[in-house]
Amino acid sequence: MSWFDKVISFFSRREKVNLLDSTANLLQIIPSRDFYSDQQLIPGLASSPDKNKKVTSRGLTYFNTHGGSYEWVEPQYDHVEIEIIHDIESYVARATRAKLALFLKEGYEFVGDNDDRVEYIRTRISQIERTSRIPFAILLLQTCRDLVLHSNAFWLKVRDLKASGGKIRLIGSKKLLPTAGYFRLAPETMIPEIDGSGNITRWKQSIGGEEKIFQLDDIVHFYTNKKGGYPLGVPSIVPVIDDIRALRSLEHNIDVLIHKHLFPIVLWKVGTDIRPAQTYPDGQTEIDVVREAVANMPTEGSLVVSERYDVNAIGAENKALRVETYLAHYRERLLAGLDVSSIDVGIGNSSSRSTAQTLSRNLMDTVKLHQVVIQELIQFVINELLLESTFQEDLVLSSENLVYLRFREIDKEAKQAEDNHYVDLFTKNAISYSEMRYGIGYEVLTPEEEKELYWNKFGKEIALTKPTLSNESDRTVANKTQPANQHGTRTSPKLNKDAYANSSKEEINPILLWHKRIGTELQARWSTQKNLLLAEADIRTSYQLAKESFISIIGRKIRSNYPDPFISRSLTKYMEERIDSSINKLVNELIRRIKADQETPNIIFESLKYRTILIFDTELAYADNLSIYRWYAINKIDMKIVSSGKPCNICKPKLTSIKWNDKLGEVNIPPYHPLCTCRVVAVEG
Repeated sequence: MSWFDKVISFFSRREKVNLLDSTANLLQIIPSRDFYSDQQLIPGLASSPDKNKKVTSRGLTYFNTHGGSYEWVEPQYDHVEIEIIHDIESYVARATRAKLALFLKEGYEFVGDNDDRVEYIRTRISQIERTSRIPFAILLLQTCRDLVLHSNAFWLKVRDLKASGGKIRLIGSKKLLPTAGYFRLAPETMIPEIDGSGNITRWKQSIGGEEKIFQLDDIVHFYTNKKGGYPLGVPSIVPVIDDIRALRSLEHNIDVLIHKHLFPIVLWKVGTDIRPAQTYPDGQTEIDVVREAVANMPTEGSLVVSERYDVNAIGAENKALRVETYLAHYRERLLAGLDVSSIDVGIGNSSSRSTAQTLSRNLMDTVKLHQVVIQELIQFVINELLLESTFQEDLVLSSENLVYLRFREIDKEAKQAEDNHYVDLFTKNAISYSEMRYGIGYEVLTPEEEKELYWNKFGKEIALTKPTLSNESDRTVANKTQPANQHGTRTSPKLNKDAYANSSKEEINPILLWHKRIGTELQARWSTQKNLLLAEADIRTSYQLAKESFISIIGRKIRSNYPDPFISRSLTKYMEERIDSSINKLVNELIRRIKADQETPNIIFESLKYRTILIFDTELAYADNLSIYRWYAINKIDMKIVSSGKPCNICKPKLTSIKWNDKLGEVNIPPYHPLCTCRVVAVEG
């Protein structure tokens, strides 16, 4: 017999077989579904394909080998037996319930780039739910149940123009009414018809001798674990059927063993070798007397006898075969074949929490496979609903108009770990913001949407008002990193710049706050993570946030002095350029000293802290005086420079009057030095 004949014989004559699971074929196209997106020519394609054109296989098949055009292929596996097993085998039923409980645990949603298309699909599904009286979630759950047990699931499409929100469409010269409802069909009743190359052409449902033929366009076939050359999916339960029989047989033998040895046999020995059992004058033996006494003895009674009587209870006496190991072996084979663990079916053991989570994750992976199968194959259902719409026909299935069914992640711990990984890669400059968003399953935010993020709405304000370290903890860090010398804990003698630390501005200094925050963070991790590139990125990011907050303060100050929105925005833009230059010089100096790696971050940031106060005080004072000067000048009001206190030697020569039309007046406005108290005021009268 040739190899080919052996294969045909194997499929046609076997009764019970055990086959290894094969990889699910997720990409096979159902011939009745429109697949091509549109008629627009894509660069690189020789021509645009006809969306109504279908292609079929021209290869050979294990079936229909007798030269006929079409042939009904009876299922090669007993799907009815599988249903019976599910009804009577507790492990199979429990494993199925465990998978179904996970399948829709987090729900599902329709997603797509075009909101109109997504809303259309939601509306059509809602119409189908009302007309068929079957919730779509229940239909999905039933589909998953059939895939778990049979590796096949079937929907029957009922078409009715009056009960549907779709339109009539043409495939070639054939008219198709719109879909009005989907109904589940029992997999054990379905028989495919194939042509000479194994392509499915029709479906037949057979129950109790009654048959009904369905056209290919009216059936949706979901499948997994599909063998090449076989039109149906191979039930994943097939390999464990013999294990179920073996386990049941072993359990039956154990039941017999228990009944046999539950009550021991009591052996009475009457008489001894020297004084054997006696026979009395009436013909009754001593054995008869003892038997009668035992028979008449109460259930909880006892007999008192002499040394001539010996009583033994005969049972298994530890000589029977111990079956616990065999029982555990077959049970583990069965559970492994069902893709579940003992924990998943409610059998507790000594597994740790980590081990239990790992075992349950295997179950989740199995359920995810069924979710992927349904997501991929239901795409043809969604595409058909889109084709029944009134949207522009040549663009209805273009990539930007497609709608997808997506199940939400059921493994929350794995999802959280993956999201944290993408965020970590983003914060360490390994991926872009867009890649991070796509990696965690979200679209990139628009500038308007970014304003609604927590950081932009609340985080900045909290970060700028929350103290970075208490004085006590600040001193503790300083004592460890800056030991005292002849100048105390300073790196140099006390200079006038230390007076800047006592600035009494009403505004909160965001530059100083971010300066202290990033300095403290770098110092805390410097001994364990001296990453210069990461430190540079953190410094630039922190000072960018500080600059944005400072510009916001500057803008409010200018608007309070100069109410014209156009001029105030122009002045704010001018101040932003000045502040950019000042802050960039400070950032570059911080990075230069960090990369030199000759001082700890605490020393570097402490020594440059005065510059954050200098920048804040000077630029804020300049913005205040500049906006006042511009307002007086536009209103033709003369001005003068005054000092709030006793003027210093630098300020005295500059306390002069300024005409509103003086073109050089703006050059001479204060501040003239850090912490300068001079300001622009109007000339009275």
